[in-house]
Amino acid sequence: SKKLLTSVYDHPNYKECQKLLVKEGFKLVQTNREYSCDIQSVDTKKYYPLIQKLESEGIHFYDSKEEMLDWPDHYRKLEELEWTLDQDVPIPDGIKHTRMPFEQWKKVCLDFYENCYGVDIVAVKDRQYIGFTDIEVYPKSEPHKGWTGALGVLREFRRQGIATALKIKAIEALLKKGITEIRTDNEENNPMYKINVSLGFE
Repeated sequence: SKKLLTSVYDHPNYKECQKLLVKEGFKLVQTNREYSCDIQSVDTKKYYPLIQKLESEGIHFYDSKEEMLDWPDHYRKLEELEWTLDQDVPIPDGIKHTRMPFEQWKKVCLDFYENCYGVDIVAVKDRQYIGFTDIEVYPKSEPHKGWTGALGVLREFRRQGIATALKIKAIEALLKKGITEIRTDNEENNPMYKINVSLGFE
């Protein structure tokens, strides 16, 4: 390959690194915003009518680790959903999304369940997995903080409020565990940015 891609934080601590990259001919090809939310301030009850509407339409929300491990083909269906949604994540030109072998993916998933599980909420309709959000928590270093891994909804189910409902379900589950903050990041033009801002992310 003749193309090399790297990333650097837009922060005073990394200014020399930025200068070096520019000097060596690197060009900025994608900007991601990172932001956080004090989830104690989110009025989750405001979103209950949305969740009730979705549930009346047959869309339900489950905790992957706590409620779904005995579902038929759970890991296969979850991996398929994640891979489908991964391909919609914006990345710079010249990079291709690569699907991890299933057994390797499952090891990563089980490690998440065992060591840094905050929550993994899955949206399901007619036993089809249609959306999810996973949030990691590192209990030894920052036990009060959750880090968003991903959030996505299959294209044919978008624009119905499912992503917002997934966020609310995740926030409520994390609050019960004593988590008070969520951090996340999005490519600056990703529609998910507006959803997060509407919930109070800064």
